[in-house]
Amino acid sequence: MINFKQLKQMVISRWLEFRREPSAIFFVGFMPVLWMVGLGLAFSNPRPEQYRVGVIESTDQVISSKIQNPQVKWLPMGLDGIIESLKRDKIDIALSYSGTSVSKYYLDEKSPVAGRAKMFVSELIEKYRGQKNMFPTITQNITAKGARYIDFLIPGLLALSVMTSSLFGTGMTLVSNRRDNLLKRYIVTPMLQSHFILSHVVGRLMVLAFEFVIIMLAGAIIFQFGSFSQIIPLFLMSCAGAACFTTLALLIGSRTKNVAAMGGMINLTMFPMMMLSGVFFSTKNLPGYLKAVVDWLPLTFLCDGLRNVSHIGASLTEALPQIGFLLLFAVLFGVLARLRFKWY
Repeated sequence: MINFKQLKQMVISRWLEFRREPSAIFFVGFMPVLWMVGLGLAFSNPRPEQYRVGVIESTDQVISSKIQNPQVKWLPMGLDGIIESLKRDKIDIALSYSGTSVSKYYLDEKSPVAGRAKMFVSELIEKYRGQKNMFPTITQNITAKGARYIDFLIPGLLALSVMTSSLFGTGMTLVSNRRDNLLKRYIVTPMLQSHFILSHVVGRLMVLAFEFVIIMLAGAIIFQFGSFSQIIPLFLMSCAGAACFTTLALLIGSRTKNVAAMGGMINLTMFPMMMLSGVFFSTKNLPGYLKAVVDWLPLTFLCDGLRNVSHIGASLTEALPQIGFLLLFAVLFGVLARLRFKWY
């Protein structure tokens, strides 16, 4: 049976702990905005790709003087220098030209940039030789919703912020209180252990409201991200994520007294998800065996759910599977934390 009076006082104490730490307010509310602005400005307006092409010196004049393009930088070099330049990433590809056609390309076939450079340079040389486009086409530019990198990035940053603030905000507070023997004093009170755990979840949702408003406002004002109709599904998805990662933090810190050890365990839990769950880049290029594991990580559910809402306009009903899995994780982590929890 929940004693709401006890729970209310514990939730208030969670909020006061957060409010008394100016650094926590900065990292929760404004660090994601700095990431958003930096990465958004860097990648949202991509420029034409430029290619560095090494040319054998004996044919340099044929190429560099007659075939010019702002996307290609011709770099004359000897045959012996090609391999070293490719290894040191000084050029993307190299070629030798016989005067009528390319006699040989030098490139790393595993490099996607090299493949694009070869295709681009080949087209330039064919045009120089007089090949005409037998099937002329018309290109129409269409700006699709969610096509910008910033549209992909903001849901990922929101998910990352929810995870990091929940893990560090809850976990480090819990361990510090245990180290300072504050948790011992709770034992002599009539407060139930389940109330203590639940107060962290509810208190984290209050912090989430603050960071959610900051991130969404910054995205809307700076990058015209999102719409009013998406707010409720996005917020409920974020709440489910916050509950999941808060209970995970309680599980990790259920017996830990050392702050440094807690930080290490949180980083060990957080960084694989941050790198693999699609925060900054899509997971579609991951190997099949790895993607099968990554698809079941809590952060993957949160990133995918937020993007489904913001990109394709998924309704709250359509977002329920991701919300349900996150809440299922929250219940599982919460039960395990309750079973393992020690006050001292």
